[in-house]
Amino acid sequence: MTVVPAAFQKITMNLAEVFSYKLSSFLNAGPEPDRFGPLVYAQAEPSQFLLAAGNVNDAAVPLVRWHDLFAMDGLARAMRKHGYSEADLDAVVVILSRFALLFEVDRRQRTNKDYFVFFYVLQLLALKRRPVERGDDIRSKMLYFLLFELSIDHDARARLRLSGNRMMFAVDELVEVDFLQVIDEVYGSPDIERGEEHALISCMHGFHRAVVTFLAAPGDAELRLNFDGRNVDLIESDRFLDALTRDPGRVFEALAGAVDRHQSSDRLFVSNMILMNYSFHVLKDRPGDVLNLRRHLGNDALFGEVLRALIRRRMFVDKARFAAMDTGQDLSDVVVDSGLFYNITHSELIV
Repeated sequence: MTVVPAAFQKITMNLAEVFSYKLSSFLNAGPEPDRFGPLVYAQAEPSQFLLAAGNVNDAAVPLVRWHDLFAMDGLARAMRKHGYSEADLDAVVVILSRFALLFEVDRRQRTNKDYFVFFYVLQLLALKRRPVERGDDIRSKMLYFLLFELSIDHDARARLRLSGNRMMFAVDELVEVDFLQVIDEVYGSPDIERGEEHALISCMHGFHRAVVTFLAAPGDAELRLNFDGRNVDLIESDRFLDALTRDPGRVFEALAGAVDRHQSSDRLFVSNMILMNYSFHVLKDRPGDVLNLRRHLGNDALFGEVLRALIRRRMFVDKARFAAMDTGQDLSDVVVDSGLFYNITHSELIV
């Protein structure tokens, strides 16, 4: 059996730079994707790009297909020796495959799924640097919902949780294992069919380790958000929760400003993130608190616009939940498509 050398684990990648490119591409169509160190974007379909591992011959293998280079029967046998069941390995294969979708660039259309991915990643990045009360629980829920947006089934995504700076993986026999250890055991186990694949394996190994660090551990390169505006800090959960405690009026005013019809694409993105923070941290568990917003605004027309924006954002609240309380609003005209992206300030679709 060919064991992947320990040196392969030392490849470092600035995934914050890659994710920043994804965000910039979502907000304002820019240049075609470039190479990011050992990573390169490969076109899957016109205007759709998947992150790929490159080798010295400029061949590229999309990271969603990382397992194509492995003899899976041999990997399964090797992982069993480490105490992993078939179900454990199936979950690992799916999770590592879908990690690459965090960085997919798709210019064909924008969807609500894009916004959810951006929201959960930005919150995880903020909360790993600046913990809050019950931080591990909040971060683990954020991770769980992020994995849902990456189309990972419940049985697989429920195995992962965040504990301090570590991403933990629940296995059938070993209870919990640091997911970085799981990754190293995967890459230290399989037979590699051809020597020239070592560069690709090295890149994939480094990428999967880097994703865990990117989401779970402080100290790596930080994502820089180049947004202007008074409320840009409210994108991040810790800042939002602090403002909600110290100056709730500021949060309410930011929510009112989110429905301004004359926003730039950058400011509209910030508005969406603030609405999603409000839904996740407040309305998810206490939907009746929306009446505090109504009282603060003192303007039923403006309150109705914010309520409709929250519904269109589809973040744990829906029309039925608000209709069940006395909001003073007739919401029968609100129609929400489950997939396509809505401009929260208008009723028409943007595709």
